[in-house]
Amino acid sequence: MSESKHIDALVKKYLGQLQEADELGKSIEDQAKPTVVIFIDLTDSTAMKHGKLARSWLGHIFTFISVISEVAMKSGGTVVKRIGDEVMLTFDEIASSEQFLDSLADSKLHEHFQFKIAADYGKAYHFKFHSGLADDPYGTVVDRCARIAKYCKPGVTLCSGDYAGGVDNESFFYPLGSFSLKGLPDPEPIFVRKPQPSPPSKEYLEPLLAALNQPANQWTGFRFATRAYTPASFSLTTEYIAARPFLLRELLTLPRLPYSFQEFQIMIKDLDDDSRNQYLAYSVEWEASFDSFIRRGSFLFAILVEESMPYVNLALMPDMIEIVKKIKKKARVKFRGVIMKIGGMTIDIDYVEIEGLTN
Repeated sequence: MSESKHIDALVKKYLGQLQEADELGKSIEDQAKPTVVIFIDLTDSTAMKHGKLARSWLGHIFTFISVISEVAMKSGGTVVKRIGDEVMLTFDEIASSEQFLDSLADSKLHEHFQFKIAADYGKAYHFKFHSGLADDPYGTVVDRCARIAKYCKPGVTLCSGDYAGGVDNESFFYPLGSFSLKGLPDPEPIFVRKPQPSPPSKEYLEPLLAALNQPANQWTGFRFATRAYTPASFSLTTEYIAARPFLLRELLTLPRLPYSFQEFQIMIKDLDDDSRNQYLAYSVEWEASFDSFIRRGSFLFAILVEESMPYVNLALMPDMIEIVKKIKKKARVKFRGVIMKIGGMTIDIDYVEIEGLTN
């Protein structure tokens, strides 16, 4: 056979395979359906394996995966695959996945294992590579869920906006803001799922409330009086949120930006919006000069500046108003927080913790 005929045969075979792949893809596309995707990852397994005999940790991992699989199947879920010490699950309905998450909490598994959970909901395309295997879902919903899992810390369940929006009771979730997820064009909202059922707040907070409200901590002056603390003082609202307490950062695994405020100003000067968005959800430890503050109802913002733009807009909890009032103009403020928005004029920082002042 001549070289040209050999190449023609290869091209014909390749074109035939492309046509078959296109027909297969159309068949799979037509069968796409809304699907809940959940990733559960055992977070302490690497340290547990280090320097130990296999028999001392194999049973630990096997038990974890077995319990997860059993609880999932009882709730109508499918165990798609086990990836080392991570389990991927799917559910046809959010009601079933919510039942699974509640059952998992009731199982007390968290008392014996450290694990994190990410949940998402959206259209998935299902492959079946072998008749004996479960359908393997593909699509943005799977990729997004895997990206959300990167932000999880042990003991935390994070969800996409589509998942939280599919649950009847929005009070089950608390919005953490919008985050840049690798490979996705726009920042995506992420929610933390509150433990269900919620612990009775009064009994849960009783020791703290008693300490804060005891007579020794009550102060009264001409223009002020110590507030009385109630369970509502520590509740997380689901209404519009202008600022989040810095302690909520402990729920997230966030990358740290290795640049000072001044260095970052220079870096983003000529970047477009898409390029700037890659820095969303980075934690920062910065220092800048206090300029002013804005208070609108329960919203409180502190404006910090340097010689060039953009300036920093700190979203603060309303209870910090007395602290902010005492900061002198041009005082140097050291703070920690998380980048939530980058515009041409401002960098919005949430989860703010003021570390120190230098007048």
